[in-house]
Amino acid sequence: MKRVTFKLFMWILIFTSVGIWVSSCKRSIKLEQNCTGHIGLACHSYNINFAKLELGTTIKWLERNNLTNGYTSAYWQTPDEDISFWYKNLKGAYNMLDSTSRCNPTITETNITLLRLRQTLSTSDGTNIICPSGLSTYPDNKLWVWLYWISALCIIGGLFGLFSYYNYKISTF
Repeated sequence: MKRVTFKLFMWILIFTSVGIWVSSCKRSIKLEQNCTGHIGLACHSYNINFAKLELGTTIKWLERNNLTNGYTSAYWQTPDEDISFWYKNLKGAYNMLDSTSRCNPTITETNITLLRLRQTLSTSDGTNIICPSGLSTYPDNKLWVWLYWISALCIIGGLFGLFSYYNYKISTF
């Protein structure tokens, strides 16, 4: 009976670890669906009004979820994790699109504005959106760091325990 309880405990450790990682993935997907995905659409838009609509969707979601200031780091603050700078940058890009769209721009002005938008909100090659790392787990970043460590220890302990259980079972035959 003791060995069965041990085996069950090891499986619980493994499933707890997997649950933590799945929850983290769900949060990242939610951020992609409601924020960074819309920024990407704005960056790759050919029309100022489309870009403005997508950026507006992102800004509303950030404001609704209170993601307008703070740092995403768990223990020390670095400039690339500053949410308020990033949020102000998004608002500035939106205001640039809004002011440009109001003055009936030429094709050249539209292209320049959209190029500036892409250069501001994405990496130099245009493939990745600039976003503070850890935004999906903000404001609970310290908690998530600890959960990641606990889940890593749980999976290692669970796998080691199961390996030793099955190794013991094989050696008793």
